[in-house]
Amino acid sequence: MSGVAGRRDERAGSATEIECEELQPTEAEIEPGWRRLLKPGRPTLAPVPPTLSLQDLAQSKEVSASEEDHPPSTLAGHVMWKLAMKMSNHYENRLSVRVVRCETVSAMPAVTEYVVHVVDLHTRVFWITKKRFSDFYFLRRKVRGIIRHAPEADNEEKDYLRFLLDLPFPRRRFRPASATAISRGMGEIEVFLRNLAALEPDSKLQRSLLKELQLEMCSDEFVSSLEKIDTTAEIPEPKWLTYDLFRRLNCEGAVEGSTCYKFLQVFRNRVATIESTLCTQCNKFEGATLAAAAVGDLRNTVSSIEKYIGDHLDPQYADTLSLLDQSVNVPSILEDCIFHAVEDTVVVPLEKQVAFLVGTSVDKEAEQRLVRNIERLRCRSQAESGIPEHLQSDDNWGLSCHHLSMIDERALPVDKIHELLRSALEIFKNCGEKNLEWHDNSALTADDYLPIHIYVVVNSGLKRPLATKELLGAMIHPSLMLGEVGYFLTMFEVALKYIADM
Repeated sequence: MSGVAGRRDERAGSATEIECEELQPTEAEIEPGWRRLLKPGRPTLAPVPPTLSLQDLAQSKEVSASEEDHPPSTLAGHVMWKLAMKMSNHYENRLSVRVVRCETVSAMPAVTEYVVHVVDLHTRVFWITKKRFSDFYFLRRKVRGIIRHAPEADNEEKDYLRFLLDLPFPRRRFRPASATAISRGMGEIEVFLRNLAALEPDSKLQRSLLKELQLEMCSDEFVSSLEKIDTTAEIPEPKWLTYDLFRRLNCEGAVEGSTCYKFLQVFRNRVATIESTLCTQCNKFEGATLAAAAVGDLRNTVSSIEKYIGDHLDPQYADTLSLLDQSVNVPSILEDCIFHAVEDTVVVPLEKQVAFLVGTSVDKEAEQRLVRNIERLRCRSQAESGIPEHLQSDDNWGLSCHHLSMIDERALPVDKIHELLRSALEIFKNCGEKNLEWHDNSALTADDYLPIHIYVVVNSGLKRPLATKELLGAMIHPSLMLGEVGYFLTMFEVALKYIADM
């Protein structure tokens, strides 16, 4: 394991910023396409080629020969064909896995339980499961056995899949481990699970591996309940795009995935260096400038990856979405899928590091003063808060307060921004605004909006408003600062300053 870890550390260089050019494939990779794979190049139709899947489907359903020989040639036909076939969910893995924390079992100090968040990318059903290290250990052994005992005809694919076994993985321990070792092991387990979930089910071998992961994360009965969820009213193309992006960004065998994992390792090392400049005794932080620069580099790197993904996206996604209802905003849908996929891959694993870096820019005294003023203002009525009678809400702006409070519950910066926007637009909706977008001739002026927004901020129950403001300002995509999102973020900052200065 030490040799693998050494190669991984060596791969993580000292430079943190990753320019967009680093994502470009080398000359040797241009012929097979995007991926640095030992197996044949990925199909042009994203994300699951149906040819091999039909062979499994034929065992349980009668499929005409014409359907087997002539799979759909367009993305729309491909997606609808997939939905109509209703393949077994064992072979249609769509899980996103995240190990969020680990806990030591009080009765057995040598046993560690891992809390795992799982999301089905198709139905968007979320569930939590607890696993012990032995569960992951034996899952890895199963994966190794399946790869080793695959038919000789799959030697080329077996060579490719061995990267799963080369990933760092914690050793089995029989005595209590240190907190540092447990934390490091949690990260290594998560990388292994996400790489396993990112496999493409275009062969029996990879479908077997995905089936083992699925059975580890949920039961057959739970899979059956997922099959019963009706998603026919939802647009399927964005879901397939989300699934395709998850694979590309979380697989170390892909250029995008390799770049993301490399950046995560380098950025963690950089933050650890910045943390070493913190003087715990004098409570004075000497690396505030370094912290601000690191956050800026993180945002720039995320933007570079998002731009690269968007520039090299399969045009069939946009072409197919453009054939749908004219009310569908194709660029917005594609952008939203890309933002979510990249932030989920890059920002979420760095949640603790980002919280530390952003926290260095927060004035502790100002934050305490803000909290005291919020507690004092919480007992005020709408009239006492300066809200005109004709604009007062019957439910005390409950839904707007709810959306603002959900900022603390969202993991992705883009989702936090969306909750801020929903909170603001709910104010306009409550006031009877016909058009929810901001216009200069809106009946609700900025002078009318600000007292309402201050009231909502006071009653939202945000845990750390100043830290939230700094995080949103640092991680918002530059393109969003020019529109209504940027306006409402500015109003949020104004509201916090007004409350703090009261």
